[in-house]
Amino acid sequence: KYKKNTIPLLSYWKSTETTNLYKKFFLEQGVSLGKNINVIIPLDSDNSCPSDLSDFIKTNDYLISLTKKGYLILFSKKPENRELSSHYIGLTQKLNFLGNSILSDKKIVHNINKECDFPADGTYGVNYYKCDLTGLEVYFGRIKESMNQEKTDIYQRDGFKFFFTNKQIKEFNNEMYLNIEKNNKLIDQLTIYKQEIFESYADVQYYYIDNNVNNIWLLNYTGDTDTHYVEKWRHYKVDNTGHFKLSESISCKYRDKKGIVKCKND
Repeated sequence: KYKKNTIPLLSYWKSTETTNLYKKFFLEQGVSLGKNINVIIPLDSDNSCPSDLSDFIKTNDYLISLTKKGYLILFSKKPENRELSSHYIGLTQKLNFLGNSILSDKKIVHNINKECDFPADGTYGVNYYKCDLTGLEVYFGRIKESMNQEKTDIYQRDGFKFFFTNKQIKEFNNEMYLNIEKNNKLIDQLTIYKQEIFESYADVQYYYIDNNVNNIWLLNYTGDTDTHYVEKWRHYKVDNTGHFKLSESISCKYRDKKGIVKCKND
């Protein structure tokens, strides 16, 4: 037999610094943590975990164990139609440093605001597997792990050079930029990816760039312990002078008491 203790994250990891570190690490694995954490403890010592495993943590549809050697083991419930789930697609989709093409369709704003209306405290059920943000979190987490260089060249045309740069703003705040350079002079720069993790919520921006770097699509969303929603979707074009020009923009406001997100074209 086991019992489940629900305790605040800060009580479990003892310090704000350690708590934020684990929240950041878990989020990069596609696992969001709420304000509290469920710790599963065996009542009978004979049924305790193997010596190298800690007590299990339950969050969302995951059981997680941090081993004494420092390894993280995640057990997840296999969803129905796994091959169609956003989480599975995020894990298996071929990586492309130009981002994720689903962001080029502005319908994703409606889809996210509809399918991602669930709390991050482990009570959201199967909606997790329908939510596009689930796959995007996992997909861009894989991109971050793979892109170790501070500068990455991606394309050249008509004397213009396009490249990525990365910058760590703060411990839990990092950004990636798309730069346009000509004759060794920076012409323009656009923030295409960013992640800011705070104590109770996160602000994230994802991107997609077409193969010829003519179009860039950006999606900003915010997520906390209660819900997730899109804040902004934008489409930029690169003009003949090597500058980014905003072509279309959609802005959204937080959910109202009925859980509805209001969006409008800017």
